Amino acid sequence: MIRSFLSAYKKNEKGTTAVEFGLISVSFLTLLAGLFETGRFMMAMNTFQYAVENATRYAQVQTGMSESQLEDAMTDMIEEEMTGLAFDGDPELDISFSTTGGVTFVEVDGFYTFTPMITVLPDRWTTLPIRAKSRQPLSS
Repeated sequence: MIRSFLSAYKKNEKGTTAVEFGLISVSFLTLLAGLFETGRFMMAMNTFQYAVENATRYAQVQTGMSESQLEDAMTDMIEEEMTGLAFDGDPELDISFSTTGGVTFVEVDGFYTFTPMITVLPDRWTTLPIRAKSRQPLSS
């Protein structure tokens, strides 16, 4: 009797597709979410680097502004580039001017903390630092 029950159970394949989907879907959705977050992180890195370089180029052509006015304008430009992309927080900027060999350079060092949207990541990955640097000579 037990043998006939087991052989009948062995031949019945109803529901195997649902079980296989349940086992595989968790891994697939986790991989998909990871790809999505990696794409967002790369977009944040590129956008922040572009914003810092663009602000540094702006400083090249604005010769009539004082250093404090230039710093304020550059900070506003970078924050404007970062808005509209669903990134929270403000970037930290270190804007400095240096002279080497008689040429004055503007240097912008930026730091931004990226926060993933999907919170299944370990605690140490809940915020990721993004750094961007740019150095351009100023026109005289």
